Amino acid sequence: MNITLKKDRFEAIDHCFSELKQSKKHETSNLKEMETLLKETFHKDIKVQIVYPNKPSDTFFVMSIFPDESTLDAVVRCIVEEKNDEIIRKIWNETNNWTIEIDNRLFNENYIQLTSQEMTALLLHELGHMIYSNSIPQRISKVMKLEYARASIGIKAVLKDSLFSKILTLPILNACTYDNYKTKDDIRKELKADVFVVKMGYGKYLESALEKFIETNKVDTSKNIGKTSQDVYSDMKGVTLFSIGIIENFKDRKSVLAKKKLADLGGRVPSSYINKFIFKIDK
Repeated sequence: MNITLKKDRFEAIDHCFSELKQSKKHETSNLKEMETLLKETFHKDIKVQIVYPNKPSDTFFVMSIFPDESTLDAVVRCIVEEKNDEIIRKIWNETNNWTIEIDNRLFNENYIQLTSQEMTALLLHELGHMIYSNSIPQRISKVMKLEYARASIGIKAVLKDSLFSKILTLPILNACTYDNYKTKDDIRKELKADVFVVKMGYGKYLESALEKFIETNKVDTSKNIGKTSQDVYSDMKGVTLFSIGIIENFKDRKSVLAKKKLADLGGRVPSSYINKFIFKIDK
């Protein structure tokens, strides 16, 4: 794991978040500064962007971190070609290009009141959770590979075409969206896993941020930011079956129905990164 930890870089990220909370006047320069600081720390190309949801009722996804398209395609090929789990894990861990999406509502104190240090702690936590843990590769191996094995011979034949196999990126992208935790016990478990967050003195900020999300979810469950580990596995299974259903529609020449399902999904997902993939599939 090639990481260069320096406290002053994290403090500089704090400053960027503080400026973004006050005004979006210098949004581009602040995001570029964060990208530079993250590259110096993690030695990966990490693009940072703020996403503005279409409707206030859109799912509050906090922060989401996605691998690049070539990684997603390679992982799907591993599923279709029934490669072993270690290859999937290796592809994921060696990915150098990532995109972070930050929900604009994170800066709105009427929505949730976070300090700039808490935002930095969340950012570092999500980077560690997504890039430096095996939680997503494990879900892919346990859920997607199983559902692929259960699919019909006809579906498996269609998935050998890269145009259709790209539909299987949807469950992976969905898994990359923010996972929150419902209890203080879950928070304590997460803190133990966040070695560099704690080492840099951001453990207390991560704990307070996650506790605020728990309280926010109690007040307004429609924000949908509280999930258990069972929930995230169920989510991946649901989206995998949804994706296989779309492939089945295309296979049976029901392209109008398949495209409608994709359009409906795009309308519900505030992520511009995920919508980019939906647009490619829908073409």
